[in-house]
Amino acid sequence: KVNLADQSFVAAGGSAVQAAWWPEFKDGFAVHAPVGRLAANGFGLHEVCGNVWEWCFDAHEAYADEADASFYNRDPRVDGDGSSSRVYRGGGFGDAASDARSADRSNGTPELRYSGLGLRPSRALRLSPSPLHPPK
Repeated sequence: KVNLADQSFVAAGGSAVQAAWWPEFKDGFAVHAPVGRLAANGFGLHEVCGNVWEWCFDAHEAYADEADASFYNRDPRVDGDGSSSRVYRGGGFGDAASDARSADRSNGTPELRYSGLGLRPSRALRLSPSPLHPPK
């Protein structure tokens, strides 16, 4: 499950336009869902898409022309270079289901603030080594 614009959002005064695609969908949350209240995805992670857009550690670059293969071979991370535009991904509680995916991105300056944008705290886990990537 994800927390998106649904009938709970509309009942609290949100836009019905975003919720129109799934008129039967009702997650029970008008805005933010408490962490861990929705079912985990296949990787055991909660609220990866939906709830709030997630700030990422990427500088914003426009998508390159498909002929420019070099764009796809680098990760435009922000390493203290002062880049003014950062990426955020994943869709939030006021967005349609089409926005609830990590491939959907937007950007803004680090000063941008609104209730549908935030961070997803995480913690390190002890994982068994992968047979494809044994420890060094």
